Amino acid sequence: MKKTFTHIRFSWRKLLGACAVALVLCACDWDNNFFYHPVEFRGEAEEEQMVVNAILEADSTPLIYLNRSVFFLNAANTEEVYFNAYYYNDLVYQPDASYTGYSIRRGYIKDATVEMRIDGGSWTALSCKQVMDSRQNTYSDMEYRTEAWAYVSDIVLRPGNTVEVRIAHKDYPKGASVKTVLPVRAGATAEADDMHIDRKPMLVPVRITLPPYEGNPTDVLCIRTRTYASTHDTIHHFTGLDPVSGDSLWDRSETYDQQILSWPAAAYSREIGFARYDQINISLSQNYYGSHTSIGLYHDVNLSDAPITIEVEMPYYHENYRRSTYLDDRQLYYSSRTRTDSLVINVQTVNRDAYFYVSSMLQAGYLRNDAYDYWQDSNPGGGFDLGDILDDIQDAFSEMGSMEGVQIYGNVKGAFGQMGGRTTDHIVIIGQ
Repeated sequence: MKKTFTHIRFSWRKLLGACAVALVLCACDWDNNFFYHPVEFRGEAEEEQMVVNAILEADSTPLIYLNRSVFFLNAANTEEVYFNAYYYNDLVYQPDASYTGYSIRRGYIKDATVEMRIDGGSWTALSCKQVMDSRQNTYSDMEYRTEAWAYVSDIVLRPGNTVEVRIAHKDYPKGASVKTVLPVRAGATAEADDMHIDRKPMLVPVRITLPPYEGNPTDVLCIRTRTYASTHDTIHHFTGLDPVSGDSLWDRSETYDQQILSWPAAAYSREIGFARYDQINISLSQNYYGSHTSIGLYHDVNLSDAPITIEVEMPYYHENYRRSTYLDDRQLYYSSRTRTDSLVINVQTVNRDAYFYVSSMLQAGYLRNDAYDYWQDSNPGGGFDLGDILDDIQDAFSEMGSMEGVQIYGNVKGAFGQMGGRTTDHIVIIGQ
């Protein structure tokens, strides 16, 4: 009787699974299904607004972007953008192929009056200049650069500065203003475990020590990591036999080095403090959290009265030597030695304005965060689980029923946009 019950239950799951698959297949017919219904927009077209965007960096000069907003039904809301591609080699980015892509029309405002003052001092005018905007490819060592316009100054910002900006433009008579405070330094130090150990996965633990934080308690830590490694390749040519021992003799020629960046470019940790920022940090298997290096792992600053240590794990290359089999009738062979040259850890203190902006951009889907899950559980039975499929479909319906737009964080008065700040402790650990 028990076996019969089990058989009937499984049959129902198969039936439900078949229905679910049928519904999904129906959903692919855009003209004849209940998932897809054209909705006519009956609201009023929004007026064009000024958009302000800036993340101020301590120890750097300011860079403030001004744009005009684009209404989503505007037929001319996209434009062609020319991108220069650069790949990482020999410790620098070198030019590669270029291409033209499409993006939202940026509509730079180049004729505004933008003034800045620091810590309540005198107002200083910023000038609009052409700059190079860059972004990193998530899955490769490629960097894409394109021309942009921004308001700049030769004033170097410092940790703890209160920065105010006011903007005037003939098309926006009310003007705009924004204020933010750059965080103080975290004062972080770091040390790594032995990189000669062959670990699986190839992640080396790094312990970051943080003294008590002396800045604003609402500031947040952002930890970004990057591994730099190189290969030393050599071609060995056969020169003959030793007349005494009879051993083969080889000379070494055509030796060359090549720098490589680790993949994935991400940081991981099981520290419980990273769980609090699950709007940014990705929850992985075995209680790990991860984040791509372009986003960073977020954690509370140290608000205790004593130093604390948190551990993160980052990819590395275990030093190893490889030798190929003989080639060309045993006349030559190849050897290669790979090692980690350095681990770079950037421990940033990020103010609440910068944190809320990144978080809202991720939730709205304008930014991506990817971290490979080394510890993901495989399905021991193989194939697929109908129960999991039904759960996913139920979750999808629940999400569709409560779907709302995500409001991008802004702190600018009189315009759209935000201005945040961050300060970086740059730590380099030389390969062992």
